[in-house]
Amino acid sequence: MSKDRANRQPFHPHPNNELGHEGRWETIEMGDDGHPLYKGEHGWQPIRLVISRWKTSNKPKNSACNWDVFHGVSGSRKGTQYFRSFCVHRPASRTLHQEEMNLHPCRGRQGEILMHDPVIQSTNLNRVIALDNSLSEPNELPVIHVVMNVDDHGSLARSLDVFIKDYKLDQTNYLSRYDPNYGLFDAHMASSMRAGFATGEGACGRCAAEGEVNMIVIDRQTTFFGNYFGRRGYGFPVPQIAVSGASPASWFAFDIPSGGRLAIPKRIMEEIMAYRRWRGVKIYPNI
Repeated sequence: MSKDRANRQPFHPHPNNELGHEGRWETIEMGDDGHPLYKGEHGWQPIRLVISRWKTSNKPKNSACNWDVFHGVSGSRKGTQYFRSFCVHRPASRTLHQEEMNLHPCRGRQGEILMHDPVIQSTNLNRVIALDNSLSEPNELPVIHVVMNVDDHGSLARSLDVFIKDYKLDQTNYLSRYDPNYGLFDAHMASSMRAGFATGEGACGRCAAEGEVNMIVIDRQTTFFGNYFGRRGYGFPVPQIAVSGASPASWFAFDIPSGGRLAIPKRIMEEIMAYRRWRGVKIYPNI
């Protein structure tokens, strides 16, 4: 599909967008199936789409829509296996998810945002290394890493909440590195900040301070990056019925908080909508 053809196609707002949700999506009739596309100042271009899903369960009803505090719970309300696991620091469960502070302003070295993605952690090492190498190769497709929220909208809907571009698309805030072997948080202030927030929620502060890092983002923007990349609850939920009922020529277009649009063909949307959980990231086109 040519860029010119894609640019000629009108946008057709989905009826759900009448609710005015800021994380809007809509369908585009573009015909030929192919690579996911990104629309920036130079029009549409092919990109590599990396889809993962961070754990976002056990969120208190009165909490803010951000991965900015620990939402671990204890007692009979303990959730996933990670919550139920015991740590060596105290005779109590860890009661935290490592990725819950991904969008909290705890930085590593100058300008680094340190993140944890359990799906990256469970992905085949060679695949992650190949994906990491693609970030620095100028001839490789640009990467947009998308985090899907599967927990807030029931089993038949998904939302795409976080959109992280690589350097080829954004030189201000960009995905710098995938590295499942990066190790523990060792950055200035990050460990103590995580420990303090976790302790305040009844989680183990020492476990929080030892959180693993497997994604690194460079932050050259003064704006709070939680809003720049998106946040929990940013993306309007896409129901499975909307995908299955769309025409074969349909693409699903999403607004990206940092600017531009991401268009995903129906074929890919059907695959990422099919299961609430999967092992390893989904990459389109594959590497």
